[in-house]
Amino acid sequence: MFCRSRTLTPAALAAHRANALKSTGPRTDQGKARVALNPLKHGRYAVNLPEKLVRAGYRESEAE
Repeated sequence: MFCRSRTLTPAALAAHRANALKSTGPRTDQGKARVALNPLKHGRYAVNLPEKLVRAGYRESEAE
């Protein structure tokens, strides 16, 4: 089995660059705070969890 090298056409390169501009991650502070909760999925990294939840937009009563 062999792997062909792909030549990148100018149209494909332009499409890649246009898509890269769209996928830059969260831009708002609330979005960044929500993404910071991703490692907490299993509770292993639940250090300062209530503070992180409040920053992500949850109410303090929900965070506790």
